[in-house]
Amino acid sequence: MGFKFRKSKKFGPARFTLSKRGLSSSIGGKGFRIGVNSRGKVRTTVSIPGTGISFSSTLGGKKRRGRRRVSHSNSRPVYRDYSNQTTVSNELVVIILIGFVVLMIMIFFIAQIASAVTIGNKIKWIIALAVLLAVTGVIIYKCIVHKNDNADENIINEDSADFQKSSVKCSTQKSYQDFDTSKECELLNEMHKANNELDLHFSYIALQNFYYKYRADEKYLNLCIDYCLKDIALLPQANEIYIEQQIKTINNLMPYNSAQEKEYDRKELLRVQQYGFNGEIPAFKRMAIIEEKKKNYGQAVYYCNLAIDYYSKHNMPQLQAEFTERKNKLLAKKTK
Repeated sequence: MGFKFRKSKKFGPARFTLSKRGLSSSIGGKGFRIGVNSRGKVRTTVSIPGTGISFSSTLGGKKRRGRRRVSHSNSRPVYRDYSNQTTVSNELVVIILIGFVVLMIMIFFIAQIASAVTIGNKIKWIIALAVLLAVTGVIIYKCIVHKNDNADENIINEDSADFQKSSVKCSTQKSYQDFDTSKECELLNEMHKANNELDLHFSYIALQNFYYKYRADEKYLNLCIDYCLKDIALLPQANEIYIEQQIKTINNLMPYNSAQEKEYDRKELLRVQQYGFNGEIPAFKRMAIIEEKKKNYGQAVYYCNLAIDYYSKHNMPQLQAEFTERKNKLLAKKTK
């Protein structure tokens, strides 16, 4: 049998109890009593004397909570609280009752102090009033702390839910521990060594192809998109450099060619001057595919229109027809 200790002392309507768990106190009488135990729990009891009907509510205190730990790699542990605390509506009812009863008791105490004959009685009622005010202060504090605890718990639960969603999302993605960093550095160095916009165009294509392999990771997909857009914006300058270089090359080689080759060179010179660069631009198709997968059909059509316009000006009918067909399919999806 364990050791027990309990000692109570009354001061008017106030009662103090000392036990091995600590000091607890309560104040009130028939019909109403407020108490604070050694753990800091505030228990309020309202009853109708002689009927057996009563209402009680407990707030605050150090209580054991049913927690479930959600573990995530490279993260701090997140806890969820499943304890069923007093609802806000109950707290409001308790606070209103406490305010009303405390006011009545204070009026009663002040009347007793004023009517007390001896100094001892006055001191007793003053002590009781001080205890009442102290208990009231503790109750108000506990209500505020309890409300804040609930708010903090909601934030933790929301963070935990978001964290779980992100973890599930990441777990479905491919692991890129084999990401070729040396190849990336090589391609970036080649880009920085580019002498003109045409060289830069081909560097951009190499980087697009490289990052697109790792497109399941949003970071690398965004890098691919970035170099696609840079390449599309660079096309007019790259085309000018191409025309300039081709004209210079053809003119330099023409004196050394045969009559038949010279005829071909003249036709090629006219073609270059009229249509410019006649190579395929991968950025158009890649951006159309990316936007289509995102269901941004309007943006996908936009890149198809850019491609159709570009290939039309550069006399590339096959690619023009390919993007016209792709555009029609996208428009059909958009209208569904």
